[in-house]
Amino acid sequence: MEQRAKIHIDCTSRKKADKQIYKEFKERMKKYLLHEGMGLYEIPILSDDYQYAHELTQIYKKDDTIEDIEECPGLYIRENRRLETYYTKKDYEQAVAYLVSFCYLAYPYETVSDSDYEGPCCEKPEWKRQEGLIQDKLYKIPKSEFKNRKYAQLMFGFAVHEEVKQLLIENQLASEYDFQQVITKRNETVCYQLKPENVIAGFAEDNDMSVFDYCRNCGLTHVNFGEEPYYMSEATQKQLKGLNQTKEVNGPIFQEEKPLFAALVEPWYIVNKEVYNLLHTHYPRMQFIPIFAKETND
Repeated sequence: MEQRAKIHIDCTSRKKADKQIYKEFKERMKKYLLHEGMGLYEIPILSDDYQYAHELTQIYKKDDTIEDIEECPGLYIRENRRLETYYTKKDYEQAVAYLVSFCYLAYPYETVSDSDYEGPCCEKPEWKRQEGLIQDKLYKIPKSEFKNRKYAQLMFGFAVHEEVKQLLIENQLASEYDFQQVITKRNETVCYQLKPENVIAGFAEDNDMSVFDYCRNCGLTHVNFGEEPYYMSEATQKQLKGLNQTKEVNGPIFQEEKPLFAALVEPWYIVNKEVYNLLHTHYPRMQFIPIFAKETND
């Protein structure tokens, strides 16, 4: 496993010293370059180069009040808060479960709004900080969005082709009730959204994700998103079936709390080792994030 930090650098300064630091940074970090035009670098956090770059981000921070760096010339270096985590083959072999993380995105109809699929979590939702909305209608996408695809990420959750669905059912790792149709405007089936019947509790707690808000009526709990790598306790592992969704949900969090904002919240979708091995055998490029056993102090 290797974690990397994304660091951006911009220089509009006329100062000779700033230009020299900018030049030295680019020369030293050229092997980590992701995008020349954006000045974007991805640097392993255990390297000496990261320590050097991180120290510079503390010195050359961009003031949040600055919107256009062309109007405020200077040297600006900033670090993304979230780390990028890369896993090895051994990491996947040692994992006890896997988070569904399909990368390809299947887009909805341009004329249909996401709000058309969203609804309250219960009959009388009661949230204090931000209302959590859930998907309450069948999702619709054009057939062309799933052409030659076996799996994809949707704006809400993930979906698989009929072939994948049948593979899981035939191997007794899922049932019809674990899937929901995704249709066209003409009500033709395009693919199947993952909607596991089995709901597991404890994943957020296993990863120290704090509660952001919850519905005082139905109890739906919105937690702050946690950083990788993810872990799972033995108690949570015992709840696993082939396909699973978490009891806790996550979603966008707006800083403004008045008036009360609303946003879609979703569970995490998790598969057990047997499902992962089967799908990886048939679809080796299918994307998952490994979840590791959480060690206890006992």
